[in-house]
Amino acid sequence: MKQNEVISGVLLVCTFVLAIALPVLALIAVPPAAVGAPAVAITAPWVNAERIVAENDGIVLYPGRLSFVVMTYSGDETYEARLRDDGVLFWLDAALAEFLCTNVPAGEANG
Repeated sequence: MKQNEVISGVLLVCTFVLAIALPVLALIAVPPAAVGAPAVAITAPWVNAERIVAENDGIVLYPGRLSFVVMTYSGDETYEARLRDDGVLFWLDAALAEFLCTNVPAGEANG
C-alpha cells in the first residue's frame, strides 16, 4: 500500500504542475504584437485591463471574456511599454490570440 500512495502522490503533483505550466507556456508561445497592430493585453486577474487601456489612451477593440483580458490598439510606439508599466503582463498578437477575446463559441464564428 505504501508504494501505491507514493505513486498517487507523484501523479497528483505532476498533474498540478502541468495544470499550471501548460497555460503559461501557451501564452509565452504566442509571439508579441508588432507596433501598430491589434494586440491582446493580459493583466493579473485582479486588475481591470480595460481601465489600463483607457488610462493610456488606447482603443478597446473587443473586451475579453474576463476582465483582465482585452483586445486593444494604438498607433503609438510607446503604447506597449506604457501598458506594461501599468500592469500588463502579456502582450500578444491579436490574430493568434483571438480566442481569448471573442465571445463567439468555437465553431460558430464562420457560420
